[in-house]
Amino acid sequence: MFFGNRALCVGICGLFFSGSYAFIYEVKVLKKWDQARNRYQYFIGCSDFHDKRHDATSSQVAAIKGLLKAAPKDHTKIIVEDLSTENNCGRKACGRFFLNSRGGILGGLTQTCKSYHLMVDNIEYRYCRVIALGPLLHNLKADVSTMPTLRNIHVRDILEETQATVDEIKQYKDDKRLAAWYAQTIKELEPHIQRLQMRKHSSDTIAQYVRSYASQKTLLKMLKYLLTFDSTLLDVKMIHSVQSAANKERIIAFAGGTHIGHVVDMLKKMGYEEVYATKSKYFREHNLDKCLGSQIADGGFCVRPHPIENEVFKKIANPGSL
Repeated sequence: MFFGNRALCVGICGLFFSGSYAFIYEVKVLKKWDQARNRYQYFIGCSDFHDKRHDATSSQVAAIKGLLKAAPKDHTKIIVEDLSTENNCGRKACGRFFLNSRGGILGGLTQTCKSYHLMVDNIEYRYCRVIALGPLLHNLKADVSTMPTLRNIHVRDILEETQATVDEIKQYKDDKRLAAWYAQTIKELEPHIQRLQMRKHSSDTIAQYVRSYASQKTLLKMLKYLLTFDSTLLDVKMIHSVQSAANKERIIAFAGGTHIGHVVDMLKKMGYEEVYATKSKYFREHNLDKCLGSQIADGGFCVRPHPIENEVFKKIANPGSL
């Protein structure tokens, strides 16, 4: 009844998989002249895609660690969405439930950066919904009453983590143009919350909520909608993180491809110019078991990206040469 054709991020399934087989499929580098410091500031956006199993993961993890180790400690900031680690506001997990998405690109990257003495900002906040809905997404035909996270996490928990992020954003003191965008983003959330009837059913467990409002036919759409209705808040958090790093020469962000794309578009409006971009390569995947979270075309396939070559990480280690 409330499920529409909402645009889905390329890596939506990444929020539910363990993270063990993720890979970077696109990199974009922007720069903007910093008059006060007489130098350029560089933004390096690394777009993450989650795959159930891909051979590129382990070699990319090693390449990314090499990139991070070589980064100048005092002049670099890392931005990441990492569900396995406490975020920049001290939030982690959902009640007594924790998520372990370590082993891939994003999971545990916050701690990796800290071990290299790099400034890192974990902008993730969607712990409750991922912990609650992940098991169901893996098994859409399962009995929700048998799943502990669905029986113990409530609709209000998802609302509360969203509201906490909204409250955080309202405290940002960025320029007027960004403040207007932040306010508009927050305003646009309300129709989605009403459409989902989340406040009306805030006391329901996720199991009760799913049983009441989704048939087997609409379940997947409901799960996607619950994940993405507030996804623009992550874009806002990332832009603010960039704005709060004016003293850093380079900012490297690791996040889902759609978020990186939105942030790149906004940064260009703010005066950044693109100086480097990989040429993304895609292919048609006809094994629908590998298309979870991706848009299925009428011909019975989804479009998926290939991982970038590891040489790219060496190239972007010195953005001034691009």
